[in-house]
Amino acid sequence: DHPLAEKSSIKIKELSGLPLIVSLKNTVSRQALDKFLHQHSLPFTIAYEIESKSMMKTMVESNLGIAFFSTLEIQKEVELNWIHSLEIEDDSITRDIQAVYHKNHELSPSAKAFYDFMTNPDTQPLFTEEIS
Repeated sequence: DHPLAEKSSIKIKELSGLPLIVSLKNTVSRQALDKFLHQHSLPFTIAYEIESKSMMKTMVESNLGIAFFSTLEIQKEVELNWIHSLEIEDDSITRDIQAVYHKNHELSPSAKAFYDFMTNPDTQPLFTEEIS
């Protein structure tokens, strides 16, 4: 068991020195993480730089380091107790995501449902629920 497994949250300074499993530099997630760590002047150790989010999860499960994911990316693994999720107490990591579509074409029902979810996630059914 990892020493952080008993915690539900962590302070930013506690991240210092922990081995990080990160995505490649050209990804939005990595850029947001690098910005976050730089803003807080955190010394960090990149243990692994991985292309696949699935492989990153497997490495966390194998206790090879810590990684940063969106809540939705690890929902299943957390529910099954394969990995443990921590909230960051002092701040949050954000990334901007933009949805684009052709203004002169009507969205298909599935594209409209996705757009509605992205713009108002609290009012939409979860991915595990059936959408009628």
